[in-house]
Amino acid sequence: MQGMLLRYFLVEGKPNGLRTVEISNMTIYGTIFPRTKINLFENRESATKPGVYILLGTDVDNLDQPVIYW
Repeated sequence: MQGMLLRYFLVEGKPNGLRTVEISNMTIYGTIFPRTKINLFENRESATKPGVYILLGTDVDNLDQPVIYW
């Protein structure tokens, strides 16, 4: 397995704010943000492109259990 370069950018300069991730030499691009920052994401060009959107949450019956909705 060869290594790869990840570019992780803190858009707001905060590790818990809006962040972007790119894998060098690939067309894979991701945006990570808390739900409270969705308005900031909607104003970015990447929000207008097709993609896969994943919502992370918590199981309502077991608050210690994470859930992924997609």
